[in-house]
Amino acid sequence: MSGPVPVHTRRLRLEAVDPTRTGDLWQLHQDPGIAAWYGGTWTRDHAAARAATMAESWSADGIGKWIAYDKVTGELVGRGGASRTTIAGTEYVEIGWAVREAFWGQGYATEIGRATLSFVDEVLGVDEVAAYTEIHNRRSRAVMERLGMSFVGEVRATGLVEGKDGVHEDAPFALYSIRGRSAAPS
Repeated sequence: MSGPVPVHTRRLRLEAVDPTRTGDLWQLHQDPGIAAWYGGTWTRDHAAARAATMAESWSADGIGKWIAYDKVTGELVGRGGASRTTIAGTEYVEIGWAVREAFWGQGYATEIGRATLSFVDEVLGVDEVAAYTEIHNRRSRAVMERLGMSFVGEVRATGLVEGKDGVHEDAPFALYSIRGRSAAPS
């Protein structure tokens, strides 16, 4: 199975997620910094199912998720990309990222986000792109703001609630969006 050609940023090689990347996807979701935001670590079966779903997104929509590797060393850095999703009853092209804890604070999430915004603009040319995260995920919210996204409001979805254990059906999320993509900061 093949997806789009790799995308290169200043420091990263972004490879489309498909079933051949299941092992790397699984490895990413063993990272404590990523697992903390996804309700725990993933099993290999869950990673395989998610890789298949992500590959379907590339085929159906022309957009999807990437695995991010360091261009020089090949080290696994994170993942990110775009998907079509419904947030609080509205359909969006949504972008997101997850970076291994060892790489936090080094600008990789912003780099993945910028590459995703550019790719979505080139492939789809949509007027609005959204991102959302649990309201208390200050790191991701800061990335959204660095990407030129604006806070739209609070929405409810399945996720984490600050100060409470486990995943909750009605967690508060911060919704951000950006319009007129070509004006986004580079």
